[in-house]
Amino acid sequence: MDSTTAAAPLPQVTLFHFKGAWGLFDVCPFCTEVEAYLLLAEIPFTAVRLSVYDLQKVPNGRVPLIEHEGKQVSEAQAILEHLQAASDIGLDAALSPLQRAHGRAFRTMLAESLYWAIIQSRWFEPTVWTQYRRLLYDELSPEHRDVVPGMAAEAVRREMLGHGMGRHPPERIYQIALGHLGAVSEQLSAGPFLLGEHVSSFDAAAYAFLSHVLSVPYATPLKQSARQLPNLEAYLARMKQLLATCTGSAGDGKKHE
Repeated sequence: MDSTTAAAPLPQVTLFHFKGAWGLFDVCPFCTEVEAYLLLAEIPFTAVRLSVYDLQKVPNGRVPLIEHEGKQVSEAQAILEHLQAASDIGLDAALSPLQRAHGRAFRTMLAESLYWAIIQSRWFEPTVWTQYRRLLYDELSPEHRDVVPGMAAEAVRREMLGHGMGRHPPERIYQIALGHLGAVSEQLSAGPFLLGEHVSSFDAAAYAFLSHVLSVPYATPLKQSARQLPNLEAYLARMKQLLATCTGSAGDGKKHE
């Protein structure tokens, strides 16, 4: 990383997350986004993995969650805003106001819409769900393993309905997602990173959500659509290479407990 992207020193950040898989930091794209941001901004952090049981003890039962300067902050966008306000981080210094606006729009599209297509492809495609539920809940006791996944899937279904995306049939959800992937592909035609020649905080989101489409081992309609846009995979390869220079191994935090 060059001096234009170096962060001012910050007290150690503790990042709480769930579990990694498929060469990614976490099965949750929002955790992957925060980890990627910390690495790109060169903010020292310790990653702490939480069990399914531990998740019941954190605010809203959700990750990512950070502790920084005695304060807990949850929700990926709020975490990034907190870290940016806490230090003069130069990761976005080269961006114009218009580029920042574009970046925010792309990040919202990925986090508020494409995310639900990822959820559809994991939780509600029967052949994928059979494998994914084992990954999520393998640490549960046998009696809980028979009950908790179904309860969690029903809660996810209700949340997806409340958002509105769950009111569409699966084929429409994937059609919407393909439009988003096409928009990212078109944007990447202008440069190696999401907003041009230099990496920015918005690349943390693009990397995270695209990885959670293309890097999973499951055959899904979403992954099949993404593979029709080869520059998305080329972008992920560039980002993985860049992240590897930050840690020595792409996708892993600096320290796990």
